[in-house]
Amino acid sequence: MKILILTRWLSTEPDDGTMINDLAETLQDLGHEVRVLCTDWKNQTETGEYLVNGVPVWWYGETSIKWLPKRLAGPLKWLTVSPSARRHFRGVIEDFAPDGIVVTSLTIFYTGILGYFKRRLRRPMLLILWDFFPYYSYQVGVFKSRALFHIGLYLESRQLRLFDLIGLMTQSNIDYFENAYPGVRGPRLEVIPIWGAAPDQGIVDRAALRKNFDLPNDKVIAVYGGKLGVGRGIHGILELARQSQKDITDVYFVLIGDGPLRPTIDAFITEHQLDNITCLRRVERKIYQQFLTACDIGIVSTVSDVDMPSFPSKSIDYFRNQVPILASVAENTDYPDILENQAKAGLAAKAGNMEEFKAKLAKLVRDKAGRRKMGKNGLDYFMANMEVSSVACQVVDLLEELAEQKK
Repeated sequence: MKILILTRWLSTEPDDGTMINDLAETLQDLGHEVRVLCTDWKNQTETGEYLVNGVPVWWYGETSIKWLPKRLAGPLKWLTVSPSARRHFRGVIEDFAPDGIVVTSLTIFYTGILGYFKRRLRRPMLLILWDFFPYYSYQVGVFKSRALFHIGLYLESRQLRLFDLIGLMTQSNIDYFENAYPGVRGPRLEVIPIWGAAPDQGIVDRAALRKNFDLPNDKVIAVYGGKLGVGRGIHGILELARQSQKDITDVYFVLIGDGPLRPTIDAFITEHQLDNITCLRRVERKIYQQFLTACDIGIVSTVSDVDMPSFPSKSIDYFRNQVPILASVAENTDYPDILENQAKAGLAAKAGNMEEFKAKLAKLVRDKAGRRKMGKNGLDYFMANMEVSSVACQVVDLLEELAEQKK
């Protein structure tokens, strides 16, 4: 099958791949002919055709518009990047003539491409939706105007209606989608879990890894890996470290990543004179996987004032590296049920309930045997439900079914 993937989430670095890299490479390994069209809003790589781990990639890097104020640069990117990418690669896309198209959210970023796919290519279109735009942006304060929210909702709904099938992470995501986009009733909805590649780590020297990162060898390491930005529950983790400093002395917190909240994190640590936490810079993905094997608890944290369900993608790396999870997540999600009852791979607290968050941390810190069991359970659950090969096969089966229905 000839499959075209449209995304913004791709890496050209062989050892620093994303979920989309894993999916594209696996589809190709399964014998399918794959092309990836990536629209790069951060202008990280020049426009051109690349071969990334054997997968042909059509990469469109947006033209720099730094001379414009930020409030104007964003809308201008939205108006120009996708149409420009379509014009630039139209010939090779039509020559490739895909049998099916896979798109990753957010669809609003592909305004100039999706309609063209629908009209010109006339092939099954499958969306993998991880983000409920503009709901999340509005609830965490990125969108401050109600009018802007409604404009965003109208534009996103119009794009969503172009798809034949929309894949969402869990059943609670499907339920939320049906209420959030009442005008979108055409596409079929299916659960497509987030995914990752099977672990390939050999025997690791935890003590040596900790020494390399200047971490204590006699503490339980609780790690948060990911972007240090708004809506990630970072303040909750900092407060947990502050409250744990005196009475959960066996734990040491590590934040690893980059983002706009780094100065805030550094200031908090200094202000409260915390000696049980450090903030490390982001490392490439291959090194991060190795780093996790030296950790004892993986932290998942979201903010309490959002109502959409989520399945935080950092769970994949914790699962595959047998790191039990401590989660603080909003109520309106089935993530705690999956984590505690289905995967049996960690403990969950309600976001904003610091007392419960701290109690669950203390329980994990005290129970070394329990952590080991949860870590193994997490890997077993991952291999049975989220390993990229099974998800790739599901995507192909769905595209083939949709193609048959279009005949």
